[in-house]
Amino acid sequence: MVSMPIPEPGQRGYDTIRNGNLTLRDVLEQLGSYQPNKHRGAHLDPDLDPDACDRAPGWLPCFGQCDAAQSHLRNQHVSAGDVILFFGAFRETITTADGLRWKRGSPKRHVLFGYLEIGRIVDVDVEHADLPWAEGHPRRATRRATRGCF
Repeated sequence: MVSMPIPEPGQRGYDTIRNGNLTLRDVLEQLGSYQPNKHRGAHLDPDLDPDACDRAPGWLPCFGQCDAAQSHLRNQHVSAGDVILFFGAFRETITTADGLRWKRGSPKRHVLFGYLEIGRIVDVDVEHADLPWAEGHPRRATRRATRGCF
């Protein structure tokens, strides 16, 4: 299963994120869904797959929330040790001589595709010298415009 990040200009390119031997740009192109103006950058959050791209030493999976979403989690007393589940809409593909294709008649399914147990909650407005591996995370890259982050 491939969880496709939403587009976000200025972030890591779809051509730099891997799923096995393909980049996410390859996947989108083969399925006829790549749009150069839309897919200039990918909001890779949650960032769960250690093999998705080049990683700095010490990298850990992470997930960011800010503003109203962060306030909601805080109001629900979400804290270290809690588990967050991630789900999305998926559809089956097949591999042909021409690459990936949507499987004819395959329904869209909502599927759990990952989880994280919260180890630490950090604020993106504060520098974290002990988290240099998180600098490429979308919430870290836009920290001046955000208020908080897991």
